[in-house]
Amino acid sequence: MKRILILVAFALLSVAAMAQNQRAGERYEVAEVSVNDEVYSLFTYTDDDGTFGYYLSLGHVDEHFSIGSILGSFTYSTYDETCLCMGATRDEAFASLDTILALYNREVGTVLELPARMCTGGNKLGQEIDITCEVHKKWLGGKRLWFYFPSGDDKVGVVYLNKGAVKQLRWSLSLDSKLHPDK
Repeated sequence: MKRILILVAFALLSVAAMAQNQRAGERYEVAEVSVNDEVYSLFTYTDDDGTFGYYLSLGHVDEHFSIGSILGSFTYSTYDETCLCMGATRDEAFASLDTILALYNREVGTVLELPARMCTGGNKLGQEIDITCEVHKKWLGGKRLWFYFPSGDDKVGVVYLNKGAVKQLRWSLSLDSKLHPDK
């Protein structure tokens, strides 16, 4: 009987811990996809003023140089990140992902500006910016999206997004909505 009571108490505490509200300044991952060396994650974020939203992380590793010696090699690289604004609700995030998927049907060379936020470090989101998205043709057919964003010291970062990655993120968001219908 004692074991059953402990098990029930543990279950209630687990449910209570999961039902807590998201704290300001923290990310909660909804989905993550890794394609080649790029990682794309869909997450929720709450600002200090209580504003809640969904964001698509466009992370990019930029390797600057490599030094080789007898002791081994050393590569200096930086991680730049910009996050696309996907909406304040799950339905808006679905609509944003559908809009991105529709871009693959547009003509090569199509360019548009999308709202985003810079990452300030420590997984915190900073100022709002507009980033450029351009539809490009893949070498062996098909299309991919190129996102251009500011990358410190007046440089421009570029992230390539394949249609399969967007479909996988959308599927993961759909799965999350079935697992957590009340969010």
